[in-house]
Amino acid sequence: MHQKFPHTEFNADYVLDLGMHIGDDTAYYLHRGYSVVALEANPDLCEQASERFKDALRAGRLIILNFALVASRTQTLEFHICEKNLEWSSLERWRVESTGSAVRTVQVSGLLLSDILQAYGAPAYIKCDIEGADGEFVRQLTEAAAEQLPSFVSVEGIALSWLHDLERIGFDRAQLVNQARIRRKFDPPFVFDVGGEQREWTFKGHSSGRFGL
Repeated sequence: MHQKFPHTEFNADYVLDLGMHIGDDTAYYLHRGYSVVALEANPDLCEQASERFKDALRAGRLIILNFALVASRTQTLEFHICEKNLEWSSLERWRVESTGSAVRTVQVSGLLLSDILQAYGAPAYIKCDIEGADGEFVRQLTEAAAEQLPSFVSVEGIALSWLHDLERIGFDRAQLVNQARIRRKFDPPFVFDVGGEQREWTFKGHSSGRFGL
C-alpha cells in the first residue's frame, strides 16, 4: 500500500537516521538534544518505535518515515525481512536468502534522498546503515545541493570510491570506526554537554556510535 510522505514543517537542528532499525541510534540523537527524522522500511519496527518514542513524536522532535531509500521514485516495491536477524533485511532478496533465514516480504513505498532534504532541509548529521543501499545513498548525496549537505555523515561498509565521492563534495576529513567495539561493549560511556547540562550515554550493540568532533 502506498504511504503518504509527510511534508511536516521541521525547522530545527535535526539528525537524519537512515536505517532506524530498533531505534538505538535515534534514542542517542534525541538524548543529545537533536530532533530526528528516521527512515525505516520495516513497518513492524516503525510501529515499535512509535510506541518507544511516543513522547518525542508528541513533542514534534521525531518524524518516523516508513519508506525505503531507492534509486528512482516509485510507489511501492518489495522489502524482504530477515526473520533470523532483522538487521539483515533488504530490498535485495538474495541478501536475505544468503543468510539461510526465512524471508517475509512486505510492500513498502520508496523515497529519494532529495525528497527528504527538500522537505526538512539540511540535517546536522546523516547516519546511513541500510543493507545493500549504502552506495546508492552516497551517490544521491553527491547530487544534493550544497546548502542541503550535512556537517557530518557516516555510512556503513565504506568503499574507497565512496570516500573519494564524499571528498569531492566537500567532506575533508574521514575516520574509520570499528563497530565491533560497540557491539562487544568496549566503548566507554560518552559524556557530552546539552545546553550546559552534562549528559552521559552508553552505546548498545545496535548503535552506530558517536559523531562529530
